[in-house]
Amino acid sequence: MNTQIQQWLDYIQPRMAVNTVINYRFALQSFTQWLGTRPITPAAIEDYVTEQLKSFAPTTAALRLAALKSFGRWWSRRSGQANPAKGITIPAAQIKPTRQRVLTAEEYDAALAACERESDRDMVQLLAHTGLRVSEFLNLSYRHVSANGRFLTVTGKGNKTRTVPLNPTAQAVLAANRQPDDSLALLKTITHRNSVAARCRKLAQKANILAFGPHALRHYFCTRLIQAGVPIKIVSTIMGHSSISVTEAVYCHLSAVDILGTTDCLCC
Repeated sequence: MNTQIQQWLDYIQPRMAVNTVINYRFALQSFTQWLGTRPITPAAIEDYVTEQLKSFAPTTAALRLAALKSFGRWWSRRSGQANPAKGITIPAAQIKPTRQRVLTAEEYDAALAACERESDRDMVQLLAHTGLRVSEFLNLSYRHVSANGRFLTVTGKGNKTRTVPLNPTAQAVLAANRQPDDSLALLKTITHRNSVAARCRKLAQKANILAFGPHALRHYFCTRLIQAGVPIKIVSTIMGHSSISVTEAVYCHLSAVDILGTTDCLCC
């Protein structure tokens, strides 16, 4: 069993994000420890998920089930046998939607005003004007910028490559940070995701706003595009989402101001 798990991990490693592989590894280790010497059957997986729901948040149980499903699909193709995790789900009623932190326009301006270091300001602007994930941001170089300077090519989750349009603000930040070897001066001092998160927290404290992380800037980017009337299909493509439903369910944050007056048409 452990040999098969390692073979599966070797298979998914070049196809999935690093953190996903780490989480999936832990999930399979947890399952095999719980399973002991029992065979892997649909009933065993259902019992395991039930136990997980008793001890952990539904999102944790869902992640571990996702790992089992992925392993099951791989094992099924290799063995020709049925995937024992296929069809097993977590009741939707037990999965509560998470509240995503997104900066308002006022908070974004306050965070920028709190930047004392140029690298902090460049970091905030680049994340807020491209919607990059932290891993994508940390792996940037000017070689990823198109010859005309209008587009950025990034490799995101699952090693999927996408093109992100660059507005004048993002273009200016990238050009100002370009080094002779096409590395970015900005990333000489920001080298790890923890440092990005720490800088965001410090800026929030200085700006006297609710704490935020780098992903809140990605939410800000996406939400502002939606509010500006950019079609959801285009936004989803720029964000690198697997489907439009992800964009709609997670990244679109509408405030009371956004919906104000939308029902006035019924009075005409």
